[in-house]
Amino acid sequence: MVALLLSACLVVAPVDGDGDGYSREDGDCDDVRSDIHPGAVEICDDIDNDCDDLIDDEDAGLDWSTAPSWFIDTDGDGYGTDDQPTRACFWASGLSETGGDCDDGDSTVHPSADELCGGGDEDCDGLLDAADDSLSAASMMDWYRDADGDGYGDPEVSVADCEAPAGHVADGSDCNDADAYQSPAAGEWVDSIDNDCDGLIDNHTSVFDDDGDCRCEEGECIGSVNTGCSGLADGDCDDDDEAISPDADEYCDALDNDCDGETDEADAVDVESWYWDVDGDGYGADGAASVAQCTAPAGYGVATGDCDDGSAAIYPGAAEQCDSTDSDCDGTTDDGDEEDAPTWYSDSDDDGYGDDSTAVVDCTSPPGDWVTEGGDCDDGDPSQDPSQLWYPDQDGDSYGDMDATPATCEPDASTDVPDGTDCDDGDAGTHPDAEEVRADGLDQDCDGLDVTWEKIVINDDDAACGLDSSGSIYCWGDDDDGEVKDAPSGDGYLDVALGTDHACAVAFDGYVECWGEDTYDQAWPPTTVRFTALAAGGRSTCGIRQDTSRALCWGEDDDSIVTGEPSYSLTAIEGSRYGYCGLDSSGRLRCWGGGDGVTEAPSSTGFTDFSMDYYSGCALDGSGDVACWGDDALTDDVPDGGKYGPFVAVGSSIRGGCVIDSSARLLCWGSSYLTSEPSGSYEALVLAPDSYTQACAIDTSGGLSCWGYSGNVISDAP
Repeated sequence: MVALLLSACLVVAPVDGDGDGYSREDGDCDDVRSDIHPGAVEICDDIDNDCDDLIDDEDAGLDWSTAPSWFIDTDGDGYGTDDQPTRACFWASGLSETGGDCDDGDSTVHPSADELCGGGDEDCDGLLDAADDSLSAASMMDWYRDADGDGYGDPEVSVADCEAPAGHVADGSDCNDADAYQSPAAGEWVDSIDNDCDGLIDNHTSVFDDDGDCRCEEGECIGSVNTGCSGLADGDCDDDDEAISPDADEYCDALDNDCDGETDEADAVDVESWYWDVDGDGYGADGAASVAQCTAPAGYGVATGDCDDGSAAIYPGAAEQCDSTDSDCDGTTDDGDEEDAPTWYSDSDDDGYGDDSTAVVDCTSPPGDWVTEGGDCDDGDPSQDPSQLWYPDQDGDSYGDMDATPATCEPDASTDVPDGTDCDDGDAGTHPDAEEVRADGLDQDCDGLDVTWEKIVINDDDAACGLDSSGSIYCWGDDDDGEVKDAPSGDGYLDVALGTDHACAVAFDGYVECWGEDTYDQAWPPTTVRFTALAAGGRSTCGIRQDTSRALCWGEDDDSIVTGEPSYSLTAIEGSRYGYCGLDSSGRLRCWGGGDGVTEAPSSTGFTDFSMDYYSGCALDGSGDVACWGDDALTDDVPDGGKYGPFVAVGSSIRGGCVIDSSARLLCWGSSYLTSEPSGSYEALVLAPDSYTQACAIDTSGGLSCWGYSGNVISDAP
């Protein structure tokens, strides 16, 4: 027994394997190396020296003297600027070991670059162009000596440089650099000299044949571009067109081809014959008088063959119609070549569709049962016709693929169905009768839309209701008096409000429907008034009238909640158990009823959003700052809009509040249940107005998040 007691008191000391004063129990992450332990200094070696799970420059305690120096290389040319040194343990994109870059915004400029003509210091040595002995010869231009100052240089005399030396030009095409009147820009004249340096003498003058037709304009011709001419003559009326000369044929082309001073004469080689056309349809009768000339005279047509020269609708080639008239002058009428003749199909089973193999084109139906609609699947069975379409149903949900080409008469496969409205035939949960899942980015019911949440309301009895983008209402949570289970099905609603044990909604037509507890007529709305928005207190309901924009209330009238509505036009309305507030057009809170949440509301203008609960409330002013009143748990630690805002939405409860800033972030204060708000981007929020803190928010994609004190609002949220 004594031995057992002694053994129970033995204590094994922690082992320090590397002798650095730290054991594994003390946090030593490498008990083999004595230079690695919690008291070590972090250095650049890709090792966690101080055992804090941070390595090198991830660790704020890094000894930066162990980090190499680098230069910031913005343009990625391998060189950084000397005035931007930095330290880092290892190379990373945007860093360089080498400095000296004189333009870190241009990757073509750095110490290893070639110096180029153009006035820039590409190699960063402080020398420009020809002053730099490393200038690239390939970047220099050839400049030609221009001795006569005519702007054109001698092609045999040139120098290479960045800029033109004195007396030199870029164009080296001068054929006589001693004569300023002889250059590519000079005009040619008759002087036996090549004035324009094109290799020809006295061309482009009246005595030279410039188009090669062996004719010049006038005088005695002295040359031609056509060296094959056996002789030259004058008289050319267009020395730029080889096809025009006194030796050419005349054509019907509005040109004087033969240079006789006239155009399109009757002797033109392509002259046409024109025929007297009485009805002006372009065709004359057989044997009609004719004339030969380039263009049609008035009253003449292009051909004969008109079988009725008294009707402009009758001529060879006219469209034949089913009218017993020979419109195309082919000697027959209504013979099946009419453009309006229908195709007839034999319909043996009288189902309105004919057999394609019996097609006949004619103005009138053949004898018997014929129809103009073909494509019959079985002309002996009236139950089979092409009006029935079949679509492949790959996912077995009884809806076929809307994008597939349907089969007619009979299905191609046993899985084909007659309904082709499925927008995703690879998912059996997606079809026109499927239930849409809100804010999942998918279109389950094939209506082209993903349903999202638009508004959420929470009561003081652990229940909530939501309105989605399809106009449907969904309620969840505790259900004492049917406020959850009796919510209306279907869509068609604009707004929803939830009291302690009742709820109401505005339909698209403006009339209100209510359900749940009705002891004080809180679920008994006026039947002749249309509304635009609703709010609910504990046992009352208020709405903004469509006709006057003023509040109208019904239900329990404690503290004149029902009878004390203000005579102001309102743009928004909120309610609590003890009263209501609305925003007028100036952004001022107009409140009625009792309780601190109503009576302490600020009286200033310019508010853009507000929220109420039992004993307190919050509002956003025009600058996006939040002002709260009432219960201390709400008014303490209110975030500063100038520091965290501006804010665009606010929610309040007696345990704290939440806001959404202009970057769509949630920020809550007060109860720790609230301050466990989810991360993400949000556009609307609501808090439960009771002592148990619950909250919900709609994110920017229309999805729902609920958090806070455990309850059915959170656990049952869709």
